[in-house]
Amino acid sequence: MTAIEFKRLLKAFADHPDDIDLTRDEAVIQVQNQIIGFRVHNKNGQILIDEGGVISSAESWVAQRLANLPSLAQRIIDYTDDEEKFVVPDGYFIDRIESSPTDEDTYVSNALSHLVKLVEVGSGMSTFVIYLTAEAGEGKTTLINQLARQQAKDYLVKKTGRLVVPIQLGGRSFLRLDDMIIGSVANNYRFRGLYIESFLELVKYGFVVPAFDGFEEMFVVGSSGEAVSSLGNFLANLESMGQLIVSARTAYFEIRDFESQARLFDGLRRGEASFARLKLQRWNKFQFIEYWNLRGLDNAEVVYAALVEKLGTKTHPLLTRAVLVRRLADIAADSNRFDRLLQKIGKASASYFAELVDSILEREIERKWTDRAEEGVHRPLLDIAQHHLLLSMIAVEMAVATSSQISFEELKLVTELFCDSQKLSPQINKQVTARIFDHPLLSKPDSNSNGICFDHEEFREFFLGEAIGQYVASGKLSDILSLFRKSVMSESVVDACVGMLKATNADTGNSINLLQSVIMADNVASYAKETGSKIIMRLIQQSGVRDVVVSDAYIGPEALIGIQINQITFKNCFYHNAVLRACILNECKFINCEFDEIEIHADSTIKDTILDNCIVHSVGIAGEDANIFSPETIQRILRRAGFSISGEEVAGDSESGEALPDGLVSLASRALRSFHRSTGVNESTLRLRLGKRGKEFEELVLPNLLEVGVLELDTYRGSGSDKRFRLGVKMSELEKALKESEGILGNFTEYFRKKKENGGELEGQ
Repeated sequence: MTAIEFKRLLKAFADHPDDIDLTRDEAVIQVQNQIIGFRVHNKNGQILIDEGGVISSAESWVAQRLANLPSLAQRIIDYTDDEEKFVVPDGYFIDRIESSPTDEDTYVSNALSHLVKLVEVGSGMSTFVIYLTAEAGEGKTTLINQLARQQAKDYLVKKTGRLVVPIQLGGRSFLRLDDMIIGSVANNYRFRGLYIESFLELVKYGFVVPAFDGFEEMFVVGSSGEAVSSLGNFLANLESMGQLIVSARTAYFEIRDFESQARLFDGLRRGEASFARLKLQRWNKFQFIEYWNLRGLDNAEVVYAALVEKLGTKTHPLLTRAVLVRRLADIAADSNRFDRLLQKIGKASASYFAELVDSILEREIERKWTDRAEEGVHRPLLDIAQHHLLLSMIAVEMAVATSSQISFEELKLVTELFCDSQKLSPQINKQVTARIFDHPLLSKPDSNSNGICFDHEEFREFFLGEAIGQYVASGKLSDILSLFRKSVMSESVVDACVGMLKATNADTGNSINLLQSVIMADNVASYAKETGSKIIMRLIQQSGVRDVVVSDAYIGPEALIGIQINQITFKNCFYHNAVLRACILNECKFINCEFDEIEIHADSTIKDTILDNCIVHSVGIAGEDANIFSPETIQRILRRAGFSISGEEVAGDSESGEALPDGLVSLASRALRSFHRSTGVNESTLRLRLGKRGKEFEELVLPNLLEVGVLELDTYRGSGSDKRFRLGVKMSELEKALKESEGILGNFTEYFRKKKENGGELEGQ
């Protein structure tokens, strides 16, 4: 650490820059109203600190004295739940692009030990971002907490010099990322010794590794992009130093289109960052049995075999998702109730989650939620339907506040409103209001919180979906709009909504018409339009209705995955990325629709389906990382996939004399996607990534990209004579240029040439 760096650190920790007094080799600093006096020595370029005769290196003194990290380590141990029944997940790892240029996965048998190794390796010459991905309920939060506790214990016995600090983001209203970081450290660990400036310095020098937990959930709530851009700004402030872990359902670099990527990467114009991903796998038989044995339950093998027989598959969520296995184990303690649950699941495995919830509630109704006003009399306070309604009202209140928790006062108020709506007696009202704080599906997020959340996000989303289903069945358009305009509803919410409509025998046609009104209520792309479209698509799929017209919908990437629909017409709809995987489209029509991208998979069946006067900007083929932008080639691929095409806007066959696609745009796109995983890429890495076409890229594409400034030469810091490149334009501009190129490299480069000539604005803009 140099003298300049040490002075910068002092300023970051001081209560005020004026609170530092440097006189020759003596100094006084005020930190958190504490006056610290010390002497500074520079020995052979190494900064040493002498405080009270105790001499230590500057790095050690900053960590131990200024940051008080031993105290933070102890707080992490004290305030982070220790999962005694922890089952270590396995997963697949994609390393930084220099080590894994072809995006190949490597199997990891122990995700926890692998994360420890990554944390200890450090960041190298750029900020190192480790994505930890899995679906909800598959153990991301538990793994991060176990990692944080292990690092904290090792720190206290001096086996490591790095702390992992979990920063809880999921479900919170978005304010500022720096406020959330410091607030999370202060509230969760009762540690108030850091400012955002000092926290950043600790991350830069590797003392602290922040683990942002629930980042994607926060992004979904604020999908205008503010959460992602704030992460980009946070990375930029690290100045190519430090490392962090980001827990999310999908690694951001795995999103195909440049436009979505731009939300994060356009904030990284200064500094360098590289990305890796550890994807957790769902549990298998051995992990299920290990957890069953840890819980002290008998006959693990027999139970697993019985569940597989009932569910018909070893990959069912009840067998593979950690949160559901935990709840299943809770019920298994009562063998009679467990047997009844197995019988119900066997009859209708599609409604397994609702059956699991009902089994949990039944146990509480019989054992705890009983009216004890009269001695010897134990009548249920509420029946199952009333429990569902109460929990749905709580979930709605959270959704309105765009938060995953509500305060004790709000919870009490919602409970009282529920009791009034059910016309419960004052005696029952009093008991329900008192016991709601200990409901089995609710919990405190931490021991110091003054609020309540659901025991897991899956339960919150389930009851929110049930509430929406009731609104749709009752035709409550205004209530639906007030919820939908808050955020995009997840797939779990949509599933629960459709399940409720099915359970109440709601008319599918009426439900679709109401949701169509929701879509038409907003003229432009919106949360309401996207969520309404999701539910319509799910209703069409599950009900098997035909001769339905869907208009002006905004249909997301996953809406067509696994779908089987017949004789459905889509008019004036927008598809961000239509992924045609394991789907069947039979006698469908797409009229005046716009597709940002259509992703073709070989396992789809498309028969007698028409694209009428549609716009398709690009086509992707499964297994290939470069999209097709040539209108002529797009037409050919779509026809080969099974579509019939009419109208001129789908692809517009090249007229005589027009330039034909040269195939080089796809090569350029494939190379540029390398920058999804690193802000700087070496020439040798590009060559490995492009394989046999590497030489073609170097000779025909790279010079053009350098000429118009799409790529710029960067400083190469390795051994040898390799070159290094970084993007010279915003990633958001790449998508526009690719769409307008029509598969011709000259058109692609001309876009940027004109932009430079017009001072950053293209003609007609």
